[in-house]
Amino acid sequence: MTFVALPMAAFAKQRPVPPDKCALKKEFVRYSSEPRTLEFDEQGWKVRWHDGDDVRPWPALKAIHNLKSLLVLSTETTPYWLPKAALKREGQLERLWDQAKAALRSGNLLFTVPACPSAFSYAAAMLAHNLRRARTTRLIAYCTVMLMVYWFGFSNPEYPKAGPIWLILLVPVVLALFEGLYYVRGYFQTYRRKVSPRAEIMSDGIGYETDTVSWIVKYRRFTEVREIPGALLLYINPQTFYLLSKRGFSKEQLGRFKELLFANMEQMRTLENTTR
Repeated sequence: MTFVALPMAAFAKQRPVPPDKCALKKEFVRYSSEPRTLEFDEQGWKVRWHDGDDVRPWPALKAIHNLKSLLVLSTETTPYWLPKAALKREGQLERLWDQAKAALRSGNLLFTVPACPSAFSYAAAMLAHNLRRARTTRLIAYCTVMLMVYWFGFSNPEYPKAGPIWLILLVPVVLALFEGLYYVRGYFQTYRRKVSPRAEIMSDGIGYETDTVSWIVKYRRFTEVREIPGALLLYINPQTFYLLSKRGFSKEQLGRFKELLFANMEQMRTLENTTR
């Protein structure tokens, strides 16, 4: 029954949880319902409201969300929700959009490569990441299942032996295979549709773009790099990473990219050590 339940669980479709509209409305009234005005030029943008002026230079911009009724400018810490209707009424929507896109692409563009990895690379990356994050828990779980298989398949005299006892060693392999199938399912159902198809390798970071979001990740934000067959895992923190395919890189491009990446990461570590 266990081996039947594992593949069924791997391919079961989860139902999305609807948002709590009452909680969202209360949050809007509390934090975002006050009248605000926006000013912007070639240097940056300013949002004016009752608490004062919030001034941001364009280099602080890290993402643009092009939603149905909103244009959202995001820094590393703060999103700015701008209604498109008001911007269109003032004739400023296209100008603001062009200025924001130019700010995101302010770094020197070196080359563009496909960003989406293969299903195998995605599954391998998720397996490697989760194994590292919960190594002890996974080891205990694997040992528990192996003991259960041994008890029911080899040591209980009421049941015939399932085969040579060394077959128990295949239990972790089978469990990892089912887990990999679960990640492959997630790759085709959600990941491939949401991930940026291309990565713009720039002198100071990596630019991504989907149908609704454009964003840049500076090299200095990465804290660790892990390499697996076909892809790079670029860690921002121990729980979050960007998965970048290596398929579109030439040998020279991959070497140049790693050189820029490690140089910026080393500069950031040096700066953090000097400020402690």
